[in-house]
Amino acid sequence: MRSLGLVLGLSLSLIACRTREHPAPRLPSGVDAPRGAGAPSASVPTSPSNATSAARPSGTPAPTSAAPPALPPEPPADSVARDAAGARRFAVELTRELASHSKQNLFVSPASIRTALGMAWLGAAGTTRDEMERVLHYEDRGATSAVLRWVLARWRARGAGASPNAPRDVLRVVNHAWGRKGLPFLGSYRDALATTYEAPLEELDFAMAPAASRAAINDWVNGATEGKISDLVPDGAITSDAALVLTSAVYFKASWRNPFPVEGTQDGAFASVPTPVPFMSRTGDLSYAKVPGAAIVELPYAGGDQAMLVVLPDAKDGLGAFVRALGPTALDGFVAALRPARVHVTLPRFSAGSATSLAAPLAALGMKRAFDAKQADFSGIDGRRDVFVSAAVHQAVVTVDEHGTEAAGATALTMSLTSLRVGPIVEFRVDHPFLFVIRDVALGHALFVGLVTNPGSATQG
Repeated sequence: MRSLGLVLGLSLSLIACRTREHPAPRLPSGVDAPRGAGAPSASVPTSPSNATSAARPSGTPAPTSAAPPALPPEPPADSVARDAAGARRFAVELTRELASHSKQNLFVSPASIRTALGMAWLGAAGTTRDEMERVLHYEDRGATSAVLRWVLARWRARGAGASPNAPRDVLRVVNHAWGRKGLPFLGSYRDALATTYEAPLEELDFAMAPAASRAAINDWVNGATEGKISDLVPDGAITSDAALVLTSAVYFKASWRNPFPVEGTQDGAFASVPTPVPFMSRTGDLSYAKVPGAAIVELPYAGGDQAMLVVLPDAKDGLGAFVRALGPTALDGFVAALRPARVHVTLPRFSAGSATSLAAPLAALGMKRAFDAKQADFSGIDGRRDVFVSAAVHQAVVTVDEHGTEAAGATALTMSLTSLRVGPIVEFRVDHPFLFVIRDVALGHALFVGLVTNPGSATQG
């Protein structure tokens, strides 16, 4: 039997946009205008579309379209809502599992990982498919592909044709498949990749030129992520047995709706860190909640479709226990609890990152057969049961400053043979380890999740 290997990769990039906001009445440094008092509108969702299938040279700026691409038919609203709820549950459960094995900074993209696994799910069958659906929370098998296709198209279409002077949040998704030259793949799998993920399949000579194939794929990813992910597929991952590489690059670019004034940033103490760290500060009308064990603030980005939730445990050393206690619908509860408030936010400028192996956490969540050479069934890819997921790795980094957010994430799966001002000002000083979520407000997905124990540390793993 012909040996068959598969490498699957996905990468995300999040870039701080320096777009200037419309002029507003002058206020003291770090104080936002109350809503309705000249604050800029956040009703313009934007993002240049980049659904091209061809690889671009490394560092080449992504193209933008002058008009929004046509969207596929909208699925029933209840199907869209169920999938978004499932995506949030996956985000919480994966974060909780990963956090149980780490006491350092953790930063991952559940959206990246779920999309990568979804591309493999298209070729899964039998019990392997059942387990993947339970872990990924694909609640409606018949509607899942249509919903995923529509959500990805919505992300790609955001902002196409918007005014260049409008506040912009950019969310761009590009997918591509790379197949072993001469190896027949099922037409149904090719069609599913193209229909659900707009991922064309391009042939590469994995057998005779594995190093060159790896370089070509990494160059495409590097260009698609504006240079933030340069080495997604690791050395040695593509061997002469490789059969298929699936890549999906997601690029997000956003500034805060109301930036933190640079002149207001001051050094201060952060629990668990021996040296002072720079704290940004501003006061404004935000969404705030007090839930058992934590306080929450939501910081919106300029375009209005994305926002960052900052979840601060009450106990200065309580992040670990707080995350371990999270229920699968915790994110839903955080958002539901938010109410308008006048909040003084003190947030550290921070960088966080991690390199994580996903095989054990995903197996612990219930995705076991996909990693078992004797039980895995990915016969929907080539008609045979001769591959399993032998490795799954994820890397992500994030930097948050006064202007906005910059981050990048990448996942690789290797498959081998067998509002208004209300009440008083709330003080929200983030001076100890905390959880944060960058979420898609419009569609309800968690794009990134992070745990910050040391705001000044570099990528950890």
